[in-house]
This record gives sequence, C-alpha cells and structure tokens, in this order.
Amino acid sequence: MPQSYKAARYDIIDVQEGNIFYRVINLITLDVTGKSGKMQVRDAAGKPVLLEFSTEAGTMTCNGTQITLLCNASKMTLTKKIYYYDLQIFTTVDDVSTIIYGAFEVGQNGRQITV
Repeated sequence: MPQSYKAARYDIIDVQEGNIFYRVINLITLDVTGKSGKMQVRDAAGKPVLLEFSTEAGTMTCNGTQITLLCNASKMTLTKKIYYYDLQIFTTVDDVSTIIYGAFEVGQNGRQITV
C-alpha cells in the first residue's frame, strides 16, 4: 500500500550560477532504497520546469536515508534569482509523495540574494 508523507520545508540557499551543484540530503528515518524520484525547480507553482533532477536521468540517487542531487556546471543555466522546488519519491504512478519543498536560491560570484 502506498504511503503518504508530510512534506518538510528545506530551503537551498547556496547554489551558484554556472557552477556544479552537488547536494546530499539526509532524511534521518525515511528509507528511500528502491524508490525513484525527481526534483523540479520552477519560477513559481504551476510554472514550467526550469531544472529537473531525476533517478531516471542519473542526476538523483536514492540510497538508504540519503538522496543525492547532481547537476553539472554546463547544465546549471539558472540565473541569479530565487526559484522554488519540490522533491517527490515514488515506486509507481499510484505511489507518489512530495517529501521536501522550498526555495532554490541561485547566487552569482559567491554572493547570495538578500530577501
């Protein structure tokens, strides 16, 4: 039977324009072994996907209680701005859960945006 999870907010605030992005997210108690997943970055809810990480594309891995995200510098084309993302895990089309969401802040030249 599919499980439902309460999504946690996690703001990613240290992304640098044009740089490689690598992040390991520790989930503490949720084991994601055998799950597929995707994380989509957008300007706002309902807007087109600007950047996607996925297990299918090899830019996201789910292992134990860790999710690893990787975007090579050549694909990090987002410009300085605050975007929004959600991260889903699933085993089938009927077993999809958003487990994390938040801001995805892209800075430039080592500087972040002041909100």
